[in-house]
Amino acid sequence: PNARHVPLPLFFGSLCLPGRRAHYTDVYKWNPMIAGHANQGFPDSTVAFYFCMRATRAPPNTYNFALLVKACIHGGDTRKLIGLGKEVHGQILKCGVEDVIVVKNSLLNMYCAMGRLAEARLLFDKSWHLDLISWNTLISAYGKNGDVVTAGDLFERMPERSLVSWSAMIDGYVRNEDFSMALRLFHEMQDERMKPDVVTLVSVLKACTRLGVLDQGRRIHHYIDRNGLDLAREGNVILETALVDMYHKCGCMDEAWKVFDGVRGGDDVLWNAMIGGLAMHGHGERALQLFGMMKERGIIPNESTFVGALCACTHAGMVDDGKKIFESMRYF
Repeated sequence: PNARHVPLPLFFGSLCLPGRRAHYTDVYKWNPMIAGHANQGFPDSTVAFYFCMRATRAPPNTYNFALLVKACIHGGDTRKLIGLGKEVHGQILKCGVEDVIVVKNSLLNMYCAMGRLAEARLLFDKSWHLDLISWNTLISAYGKNGDVVTAGDLFERMPERSLVSWSAMIDGYVRNEDFSMALRLFHEMQDERMKPDVVTLVSVLKACTRLGVLDQGRRIHHYIDRNGLDLAREGNVILETALVDMYHKCGCMDEAWKVFDGVRGGDDVLWNAMIGGLAMHGHGERALQLFGMMKERGIIPNESTFVGALCACTHAGMVDDGKKIFESMRYF
């Protein structure tokens, strides 16, 4: 029978019966079952399948452990996942594969995703072999958890840097509102002849927005067009939104509209940015026209959309329109 329709204890027990063990001693027969549960975000059953596999004396491989660690990252209760993660780490130590770079990086990613930076750093510091993924994972985690000093220290110590390294560090500074340092690092990155990608440019545009440095924002926009990244912008709503947000918060509504108008499609975040920008600068009627167009195109408004639309009504004194929008919120 299909494992999806059998109670797990009964299914595991049937597989682990002495008479059936011989049929499941090949690890490659277990990988699809373990992978299926890991990919569906079922950490308990993923780990249970692993132990059942071990009961049949099928030898584990590094792929098994990568799947187990992945399952511990995506799940429900964080405390429970931490316990499972440590249990998996114990099995990795028992099998002597902690120093295999793929396994080690999976563990680093797991501990960082759980916010367990002390465990991640201990694993990192005792490792005799690290690669770019190892360094980038830890730098990104420190930045996301507010410790840009430690992230910067690791960044300076890196034997080599990739685009991901620079992007992670710039993103860390932006997250922690050190926007000047983010721009400074971006200029250093350009001096190193490292070409930024969309992720980097979005972070830098956020820094320009918060500092109100329109000239630098325009230079980045020109850089995007000059280097052919305008092709990447087509369909890349995140970058489009960052440009719209930067222009409207710097008071350049015509340029914000030009970017917005050139987008094919777009999601609710992009539309919200434009509606909010129009509302902020007193273009109430235009904002409500856009609000109507958004619904006509099948883009479902969310909380941010309604805030922008109601602000537009407030600034333009459109009381009746505001009441209608407020009453319509119950239908979304």
